[in-house]
Amino acid sequence: HVPAVLAILPSPIALETFCHDALAFCPTPSGVHAYPMLDLAEDDPEAAAARLSALNLLRRVKSPQAIVATCVQALLQPSPDPDRAEALSLVIAPGDSTGLETLLGWLADAGYVREAEVYEPGRYALKGGIVDVWPPASRQPSRIEFVGDDVESLRDFNPLDQRSVR
Repeated sequence: HVPAVLAILPSPIALETFCHDALAFCPTPSGVHAYPMLDLAEDDPEAAAARLSALNLLRRVKSPQAIVATCVQALLQPSPDPDRAEALSLVIAPGDSTGLETLLGWLADAGYVREAEVYEPGRYALKGGIVDVWPPASRQPSRIEFVGDDVESLRDFNPLDQRSVR
């Protein structure tokens, strides 16, 4: 079967319009993923995160439930190597014995910036045995709760009010 629908549009404006219109046909907003053009004049963490998320989706999805849309200009820009990005990834799930100190060391080595609260991708915060982190490829941040070295829970949170959403 087809892993995903890939739509290549002629311009960034056409890409934005397509993504907006495609949402009307998807059962959930997470069914449409943009692979946008990077703003090379300045740091663009949102576009970089969206690009990495779309690449990860194309590697993992097993059914045609997702649309990845891009424009010609975005395809002409360099992309991260998906195999290298996967090798640099750390997967955490409830019940894992990852260890709080191990995670904090990995975050520092991976270039995450420690903050008091997490408001944007590439940042993390430590609050006792809880680590808030926003991976660049995620649409929203996650809260990882440790009990000793074990991951007790993992849930997303709203960066605006810092409350858990599930």
